[in-house]
Amino acid sequence: MNKVILMGRLVKDPEIRYSKSETPIAIAQYILAVRKNYVRENEADAEFINIVAFGKNADFVAKYFSKGSRIIVEGKLHQDAWEDAEHKRHWKYEVIVEHQYFAEGHNKRNDIEIQSDEEIQSIEGEIAAGEAKM
Repeated sequence: MNKVILMGRLVKDPEIRYSKSETPIAIAQYILAVRKNYVRENEADAEFINIVAFGKNADFVAKYFSKGSRIIVEGKLHQDAWEDAEHKRHWKYEVIVEHQYFAEGHNKRNDIEIQSDEEIQSIEGEIAAGEAKM
């Protein structure tokens, strides 16, 4: 199973582009800062995850998300690997969006409104319990 669920804030405004196909498809890329539960000394208190959305998900990102937006992303982990001119191997990981939700705010369009870390932990518990039943 390849399933990723993350909650965090956009580090900067998303980048939107379109494929070069006959019927262009929207592609949105953004970086999500996800807080760590445990932080070592001299270490960042967040992980910075590359996120990619296609089609309607990308259109949604372009219309509603901006720097600082707190969101929940459901998707799958994708790995790109390549070799540079010096034959050094590189890897890049990103999450491909399947679903995305607002995680805060008072916007009437929000699918989810979360006000505290306790509510977030409760939702995470419900998700984990639901997966355990599968």
